[in-house]
Amino acid sequence: MISMSAVKKLSVAIAAGSAMEPLAGPGKRRLATRYGDLDVDVADAIRVPNGLLGFPEQQSFVLATLADPRFARLMVLQCLEDSGLSFLVMPIDPAGGLLDAKDVSEAGAVLAIAPGDLAVALIVAIRKTANAVEMTANLRAPLFFDVGARRCFQYVLNSGAYALRHPVTEMVFGETAPVK
Repeated sequence: MISMSAVKKLSVAIAAGSAMEPLAGPGKRRLATRYGDLDVDVADAIRVPNGLLGFPEQQSFVLATLADPRFARLMVLQCLEDSGLSFLVMPIDPAGGLLDAKDVSEAGAVLAIAPGDLAVALIVAIRKTANAVEMTANLRAPLFFDVGARRCFQYVLNSGAYALRHPVTEMVFGETAPVK
């Protein structure tokens, strides 16, 4: 399950400046993204040493919160090298049941992430249907954050039990999202 504490933990641990302080200082940038203008601080960068699946060259990202309170359980993983590249991500509690605790533990060990520094998020896709917006998350290739080292890895879990399009609309909104 997703919890606000998972969002808060990831927000605080990785994106200390995600409260969108006004632009000031040499490391601050305003990026025009598909989610609107985001004020980011390069000092908050997260290194993705292997890139994300399909984007191996892009290795510097920041996490940002969305201004719309309806999306409080989601964050934007914004590429610093290409402002047109961003992903909606949903922080989850690693012990919350969406992923098997053994798989999370094994992935953390393979990636050399100490259990106390481990945070997990899922990449979310949005699709419009006839009557609603459908949100799904990729459970098979979650993001594993090492909050201490400010690194992130997309790790493909070996189990076929994880869906590539796991429905999460109700987890995000608490109900079916209307079409706008």
